[in-house]
Amino acid sequence: MDFQLNEMDYSYLKELGDELYDAENYFEATKVFLMLTEYFPDEIDVKIRLVTCYFASGLSTLALRLLKEIDDETGQDSQEWLSSMMSGHLYLESEILMSAGCPEAVISRLEELLKTEERSLDNIGKLAIAYQHAGRYDDAIESYNELLSLNETSEAKLVILPYLITCYKKIGKEEKRKESINEGLKLCETGEKEPDIYYEAAALAYEDGDSKLAQKHLKEYKQSYLEQFENEPESKSKYDTQYFSAMLALNIALGNQEEVRTMCSDWLDDYENLEVTSRDEFSLSHNIDPSIQYLKDPELMVRYAESTFLRSAMHSIEFAYKGLAARMEGNETKAHKYFLQYKDTFRSNVEQAGESFNEAWEDMIANPTDVHDFVIPDNDPPLPVLVDEYIERYGK
Repeated sequence: MDFQLNEMDYSYLKELGDELYDAENYFEATKVFLMLTEYFPDEIDVKIRLVTCYFASGLSTLALRLLKEIDDETGQDSQEWLSSMMSGHLYLESEILMSAGCPEAVISRLEELLKTEERSLDNIGKLAIAYQHAGRYDDAIESYNELLSLNETSEAKLVILPYLITCYKKIGKEEKRKESINEGLKLCETGEKEPDIYYEAAALAYEDGDSKLAQKHLKEYKQSYLEQFENEPESKSKYDTQYFSAMLALNIALGNQEEVRTMCSDWLDDYENLEVTSRDEFSLSHNIDPSIQYLKDPELMVRYAESTFLRSAMHSIEFAYKGLAARMEGNETKAHKYFLQYKDTFRSNVEQAGESFNEAWEDMIANPTDVHDFVIPDNDPPLPVLVDEYIERYGK
């Protein structure tokens, strides 16, 4: 017998999905909305809610793919749909709209809200975060400074300062960044220890070439987050990842080559068989590949290239890393072969997604990955440039 859902079923399931979503149980909400899209494929509202569930679960690739389908079906822009669907979840909405390429929607709604409501700490904070996610750092700085002036407690200031420091860093206001870090360190001496302040202080010391001071602040960073998140394993795990990445860079700066090799090998022991399903999981690998490139260890590079972790995250990059390994061995012909395979696979993936390969390739050259803290020095050109150089030199 072929059972079909009726309108009553639809109403019940939609309400259930909304309740799960409001409770931030995004995984279960996703399952409900997937069922609804299967039986009611013309309901755009359900698809939009599924988009928000994907984003909230860290599944941005699925979310953006579904957004494109919705745009194609409706002939309208995703910004309008998302803006109408996310009431009550303004912080999450700012993240979603930023990922979807339309962050101004949430900002306009917050600005309208502040015209009719009191400029409360909560509303100013939401607006500051929305500005930051939209890349409007000057506006975010103004809002964060307003928050600092309205908050008298050290605890509140220590929550705000890391956001302010990040914004100063993004627009290159180094003196303001240093002032804010020093203010945070003084507050940590007299009150609660804020891990993010110590991390920012360590990152600044690393950039200034003061490895010993960076090491001191990273030790304080680890001690403070272990205390703060003793009973919150998920939060602790994110800080562990950040600490590990920073220690890779710091050990390279200190010349501890064998320690870096051990750390990379141990990381592969722990994660090479992990199938990556989210951005958070992929962030576990931050600074692994530049560390292996620093070591010039072809065995580790091939092991990383062939790992389930990397293949599940972005398959085409496997061939690029094998090319880098061959280059470490001095086998230029083999390196050329893998670099060519990387570019061909990348082209196939991009074109299968209905996008322009040339635009995607040029974009990688013109817009390299956003700079992070604890950057490991690399004298090579961007990967697409290196690949093209090899194809030009050895492809004849």
